[in-house]
Amino acid sequence: METSWQSLSLPDALSTLDSSESGLSSEEASKRLTKHGPNSLPEPKVPNAFSIFLSQFLSPLIYILLAAAVVVFFIGETADSVIILFILLFNGVVGFWDLGWNTAGLHLDYSGVRPDDVWRPDYTSFRFAFRLRKSEI
Repeated sequence: METSWQSLSLPDALSTLDSSESGLSSEEASKRLTKHGPNSLPEPKVPNAFSIFLSQFLSPLIYILLAAAVVVFFIGETADSVIILFILLFNGVVGFWDLGWNTAGLHLDYSGVRPDDVWRPDYTSFRFAFRLRKSEI
C-alpha cells in the first residue's frame, strides 16, 4: 500500500523516510544513491517524421473529407475530388511543419546543464542536476 504523504505530519514523514529536518549526511546520501539510483526520468521516445506526418490525418473530420473525396470521385466529379485531396494534403503538410517547429525544443539534450553548487548542512557541496529522489530527502 502506498503512503499518503500529504496526510502525514512532518515528524512522521521524516521518520518514514529515515531522514531528519537537517537532511541527510553526505555518506547516507551516497549510500541511498547507490541503493536507489539517480532520480531521472527515462528518455522520451522521439517520433520520426513519417509518424508525425501521418498523425496529421488522425481526425474524424479528416475521415469525413476523405470519404467525401471518394464519393465525389465515383460520382464523376474528379476535379472536386482532387481539390479535396489537395486540401487534405496541404493541411497535413502545414500541420507537420507547425508541429515540427513547436516540438523541436522538447527533444533537446539537457545533459550539459549545470546549475550552481548547492550546499548541504555539513558544508559539503554537490552539483544539483535535477536528480532528487526519496533517497536524497
